[in-house]
Amino acid sequence: MLRPLSSTVARVLCTAALCFVAAEAPAAMIAIPLGAFSTGQQVVSSFGPLPFTDKGATFEVSGAPAFPGAELTLQFLGSTPTLHVTFSQPTNRAGFSLGPYCCTGTAMSLAVQAFADPAGAVPVGTIPFSFVNSGTFPLFAGFQSDAPFRRASITFTPGGPQVSFMAIDDFRFEGTTAVPEPVSVSLILLGLAGAGVRLSRTVGGRKATRRTQ
Repeated sequence: MLRPLSSTVARVLCTAALCFVAAEAPAAMIAIPLGAFSTGQQVVSSFGPLPFTDKGATFEVSGAPAFPGAELTLQFLGSTPTLHVTFSQPTNRAGFSLGPYCCTGTAMSLAVQAFADPAGAVPVGTIPFSFVNSGTFPLFAGFQSDAPFRRASITFTPGGPQVSFMAIDDFRFEGTTAVPEPVSVSLILLGLAGAGVRLSRTVGGRKATRRTQ
């Protein structure tokens, strides 16, 4: 017959879990190419009136006018627009094609901030991108986090007043299965081993007490 774990064992297991969480490194975000995405990716290739939801992603824009259609076009007008994408499921990898309606050789940049929650209150990490318009459309900005995120805010900064519009197309995203680092696995096993030793000592002590009664 199974018996509920004692409060002592529960405390040990919780301690082991806390050790495991504390040992995890901060989430890392890296830039990835288009070829990093799998065949299971979701791709949004056209956009309706904002806020627009398709395939589990909701798109909104703040800071500047946006014009949906076959592409999502952002109008700068001296501002720095931000594209907010909220995902219905935890996501580890996302990216999109982009291109400015302007001159070859113009520099531009963007920054991606990922959040663990849909409201954007718990940051996961940030990664910057810098581009030079080579005249070949489109460019690609892809990013991946080792911790899942539910929201990504992408802020665009034009390289000069001559860049007035930016087109975004084929926004893609997918989740990945995280594999625990070897050190994390070791800590889990060590914590469980400690819990087992503590449990064995507790049970042995109770038996000894009963024999003397």
